Amino acid sequence: EVFFDAGFLGELVVCLPVLNRQAREFGHTARDELRVLLVHGLLHLLGLDHEKSTRAAAEMGRFERRLLGQGGLIVRTNSGKSSS
Repeated sequence: EVFFDAGFLGELVVCLPVLNRQAREFGHTARDELRVLLVHGLLHLLGLDHEKSTRAAAEMGRFERRLLGQGGLIVRTNSGKSSS
């Protein structure tokens, strides 16, 4: 909490082999996959968590769509877990 109060939210670490594999699996570019991972990670750092509940997943999904554009790139299942 001290870090959050001081403006430090946390860190995002991106594994390039995973990024490239997921981009291939989901049929988009590595650049788009990086956008997805950064937006998704930032929302987690801000306290959103799609694994808490269906409602929390819907809320996080709304933010993702707003930040990623038309439809976003993140596909959600009923369990609230991310497919990306």
